Amino acid sequence: MRETPAYEAILQEGREEAREKARIEGLSEIWVEYWAKGYAESWLRGWVEGRLEVGRQWSLLTGIDRFGEADAATTSTVNAIQGLERLDSLRRRLLDPNVRSWAEWLADD
Repeated sequence: MRETPAYEAILQEGREEAREKARIEGLSEIWVEYWAKGYAESWLRGWVEGRLEVGRQWSLLTGIDRFGEADAATTSTVNAIQGLERLDSLRRRLLDPNVRSWAEWLADD
């Protein structure tokens, strides 16, 4: 995700929003830039974590529809996924008719 055009665009949007908030607060220009960088990075981390959380929940709910209830180990494995790429790959595998169980779904593709 880092250093992609989407990442840079999100950071830039966060920086611009932070600059505006900092100016309203009356911060000096050096503090505006310092604060904007931290604000943008925090905002981006929150955005990514939100996408991960929604993706994990969607995957578990859709998996339950396909494979039945997930055991505790499966639930823990899904909730531990940290990469959007891995989650996206698993999401696509949920639509694969050849994947017939939680174990097959979680197997490295």
